[in-house]
Amino acid sequence: MPRRKVFMADFLKIYEKFKTITEEKQLIGEGDAVLAAVSGGRDSTALLLLLNRLAQERSGFYLGVFHFNHCLRGDESDGDEQFVKDLGGRLGLDCFTERGDVKGYAEENRLSIETAARDLRYAALRKCAENIGIVKGKRVRIAVAHTAEDRAETVFLNIVRGTSVDGLEGIKYENGDVIRPLLDLTKDDVETVCREFGSGYRTDSTNFMKIGKRNVARLDVFPYINGQMDCDITERLLSLSKLAADDSDFISKEADRAFEKGAEVKGGDVKLFPEVLNPMHPSLRSRVIRKAISLAGRDGVMPFKDCVSVSTDMVERTAGFLKGRSGTLELGKDVYCVGAFGSYVITVGKPEKAEKSAEALAVRIPADGGAEYRVKSGLALEVKVSEGHEIQKAVRRASESCERVAVFDLGGLEKIISESGELVLRCPEEGDRIRPFGAGGGKSLGKFLTDRKIRAAERVNLRILASGNNVLHVFGLRRSDAAPVNGDTKRCVSFELKS
Repeated sequence: MPRRKVFMADFLKIYEKFKTITEEKQLIGEGDAVLAAVSGGRDSTALLLLLNRLAQERSGFYLGVFHFNHCLRGDESDGDEQFVKDLGGRLGLDCFTERGDVKGYAEENRLSIETAARDLRYAALRKCAENIGIVKGKRVRIAVAHTAEDRAETVFLNIVRGTSVDGLEGIKYENGDVIRPLLDLTKDDVETVCREFGSGYRTDSTNFMKIGKRNVARLDVFPYINGQMDCDITERLLSLSKLAADDSDFISKEADRAFEKGAEVKGGDVKLFPEVLNPMHPSLRSRVIRKAISLAGRDGVMPFKDCVSVSTDMVERTAGFLKGRSGTLELGKDVYCVGAFGSYVITVGKPEKAEKSAEALAVRIPADGGAEYRVKSGLALEVKVSEGHEIQKAVRRASESCERVAVFDLGGLEKIISESGELVLRCPEEGDRIRPFGAGGGKSLGKFLTDRKIRAAERVNLRILASGNNVLHVFGLRRSDAAPVNGDTKRCVSFELKS
């Protein structure tokens, strides 16, 4: 069989796969206009050729071409722009081009070149699409040329960064006004399309440089795994992606319903309701929190482009913060969770004057039995005096509580209070000192927390039991050596912090 017929047969199979994707995923509706983002590279050139074939089969189908010149590679960038103009002209399509100072924008906004390029490119794309929609009176779909390999790489990078099941889906076929009709096509497929149409394409020299995590994964990591593990890592990741997509779709629908009860968007902030979120199944709770963080913004700018961009670490720290803590929790990318008196808000930009994380609460030791003190932030301090055989029970409970319970010899504690001042439950303050139990010496509380790698932004969430600046216990972290229970103890007093 002549090679030409072989190529045509291969192309028709690829085209049918492409067409099936657009129909099954409902990427392009009747009467839609499509604006193809074309860099001039192999993938986007094939995308344009396939869309043009589709446009010829549909009446009233408008197809436009868009190219953004990032002005990063001099004559090479200009050559890409001219190539796209010529290709659009040969196909008889409207061609729109824009230029941007990516390097300057990146420096001004402290962004990576990759992020700055994407921001400027998509802003220009959407502006062009909006104009086309007005002129043509149609809904405009922006088509981009991500392929199966791109999807696999994204899954891998999401795993490395730390992601949820959503991140295992990788790239979606549709995200708002953006469609990706090539997601089931391979690099070999798009090469065949370009070859069949006799169309050359531009090659970006930076694709072969080990710049950025995606290039490193493509050039080094994937080939290494394939060789060492005797497998096709791209194929395995794509299989995982498709399975995760089904699971993610089901859980996401449940999470959307849960979000309506557990969170509320107000302007650029997102309010969280711990009384609803804390009892939730961890799978739903984490998704609600992840979505809340992704929706936070300021002045129309959202630090996270979607839920997948929010790391698992951010979600886990926020979930822990909701369990009665107060203060300001720094999540990253200038996003914070601010908690005060049981109210929690995800916001962008560190609050200039966050409410004090907890009021100082004077604690009195009951003559016998117990007492409970309520803190506005939703915490409760239970104080209990024990004697006789109950002392050992109190000590055992403290040892099993991960420092949430502190037990002291009552007589020894009363002596400390008489010398240092009243007993107070509060947050750490300047001048506080602690003699950690078993450490054999004293130090500033600040030095102690630094040694334990407790960041400054997290210290306002801590609660301590103190007499003056004498720290007796840091709840959840460490007891001091003050007034230990011993064989001579007749009565002891325990302090348990509950959320």
